[in-house]
Amino acid sequence: MADTPLPGSARSSSPGDRIRSQQRWQRLRSRGRALVKARLGDHHQTPSRRFGHDLSAGDVQILETIAGGDSTRYRFPAPLEQRFLDYSRLSSRNARISIAVLAFVLYAGAPLWSRVLATPPETAQLMLLLELGIMAPVFGLLAVLLARKPLSPGVEWFLIAALIMELVAIEIVRYISADFGFHIEPSITIVIPVAALVVVRLSFNRSLVFVAAYLVAVLGVQTLWPDSDARRSQTAWVMELILLGLSLLSVIWSRLSMRRQWASALLLEIMAYRDGLTGLANRRAFEEHYEKVARAVARGQNKVLLFALIDLDHFKKLNDHYGHDYGDGVLAEVGLALAGLARRSLDLASRLGGEEFALLLYDCDAAAAEERLRAMVAAIADLQIEHVGNDAGVVTCSVGGALIGPNDVLSDAYRLADARLYAVKRSGRNGFRMKDD
Repeated sequence: MADTPLPGSARSSSPGDRIRSQQRWQRLRSRGRALVKARLGDHHQTPSRRFGHDLSAGDVQILETIAGGDSTRYRFPAPLEQRFLDYSRLSSRNARISIAVLAFVLYAGAPLWSRVLATPPETAQLMLLLELGIMAPVFGLLAVLLARKPLSPGVEWFLIAALIMELVAIEIVRYISADFGFHIEPSITIVIPVAALVVVRLSFNRSLVFVAAYLVAVLGVQTLWPDSDARRSQTAWVMELILLGLSLLSVIWSRLSMRRQWASALLLEIMAYRDGLTGLANRRAFEEHYEKVARAVARGQNKVLLFALIDLDHFKKLNDHYGHDYGDGVLAEVGLALAGLARRSLDLASRLGGEEFALLLYDCDAAAAEERLRAMVAAIADLQIEHVGNDAGVVTCSVGGALIGPNDVLSDAYRLADARLYAVKRSGRNGFRMKDD
């Protein structure tokens, strides 16, 4: 079967040239989508206001897998896992504070409700000691710590310890009260682990630790009163184990759902700041990054920024001649080349739209700026991407540059660079300009 003629193949002087040209065309057709994922792994080109950690291409793939529910994978990579745990603690902060405040109010008001319950005098003193002397101060302190340090793992462990102390205290009071003929239902204790698992939103591992601690505490207190009437019946144990099992299942599914929602939100935020074709920062990300860098310059660092506008020469002719698939591949390759010129943390390459790109380089004086722009023009031409509608026979670019000081705004720099860009186009394209005529 004969090969389909490649657009522009008349420039190829031999069958080998035509085959290489066709292979290049086919590669460019699929280059756009492939480079999006590749660019997601470049840490300098991951603009995000909320998530400051660098994401690798593997991290993004894991996020996509979890968000799509295509896997039973439960954990994120280590840096993202920590950020998810922080998010989980913040989202459950109000619920945890409410539990702590409610417990504090109940224990601080023990003298009032103990009269309502007709607590036996023999146990009233012990109950007031436990409630006012221990539990009320513990939960009061816990509420303060949860309000001030919601992200602290230590505070979370203190929360678990406080709940275990609470259930041990309740069990001791139950058994002592039973000795004096005042029976308290054992079901009151199961409320604590259920609240911890469902309302407080502990992680699965810590939920397991808490359930294990609950069972050890209940069985431990029970061994101190082997013949007490307060001991749980077999039916009570079965019911508690069923409740604990259902609560653990609730933890598993709610945590998995939360992880999928968080992964989806993170992916959406990443894509909101990224050009879908090239993987570069989009205009929104570029403008926010410029404001960030401009503030650093304004703080007296005495640095100069280089702002460059890059436009591909005769790009409409390229799309008309080769097709939009080829043009998308060209944009992706050019984007990758420009990203290689923005290597430092405050540098940024961006696609503003169409065939127009922008580059912001930090701490770049006039001499270095001309050298960078010259290298940029050469880098695009050196890609050797065929373009029969361009005088050079390959894809080239025109660049206008402007140096930005601490008092310059982006709109002024854009107008200046744009004017110089069109001066390059009027003078023949495939070049750069840093100064006005």
